[in-house]
Amino acid sequence: MNRLFELKTVYGIHLSRCFEASLGIDPLLSPKKCSLNCIFCPLGETIVKTIKPSIYVDLDRVIRDLMNFIDKNGLIFKTTFVWGLGDPLLNYQTPVIVEKIHSLLKDMGFNGRIVVRTSGVLINSNWIKPVFKYVDENLVPIALPYSYWKIFTEPVGDFKFNNLVNSLKNIVKEYGDKLAIELVVFRYRDFTNAEESVLDELISVIHSTRV
Repeated sequence: MNRLFELKTVYGIHLSRCFEASLGIDPLLSPKKCSLNCIFCPLGETIVKTIKPSIYVDLDRVIRDLMNFIDKNGLIFKTTFVWGLGDPLLNYQTPVIVEKIHSLLKDMGFNGRIVVRTSGVLINSNWIKPVFKYVDENLVPIALPYSYWKIFTEPVGDFKFNNLVNSLKNIVKEYGDKLAIELVVFRYRDFTNAEESVLDELISVIHSTRV
């Protein structure tokens, strides 16, 4: 028997040391959309590889799913984690979604964090700046330095690692307290970035951003 079902934009709860009990918000949904195709990404292969934002999931749908979850379960989470099937900053409505979530949770007495996890490719775009006002942290995962980055991330178009580094350097001047880098360690076949030489170069790059 066929069953009708609908993908939800809200998922979890997930437990971790870094974020405690987190509730996920996915402003993209399937298929995976990102400006990169990282070999180490836990979401698998990027299906829609693009640097052009669009409206994939609208505000009303996200808020409906969030309120349904809270009505059934209460405020049982400590972190609202905006990340789903790809880079959430590819949705033009993400700044509005984050603002509305912030407002709703504040009115409910929520005292946890709102975190956006992004590839960082679009983080220096002017239309994204409102996100910084309403989140506690924009988290950018970095796994590789200059010498390996393009090989293992397959960026869209002519985007380069240097573009990402420069974006972080620009953002940190104004929003340094809202920016964090997640150092990703991985193994792929016979390669691992946990080698001392790779990590030394990577940490040097991260320090240069002053994040």
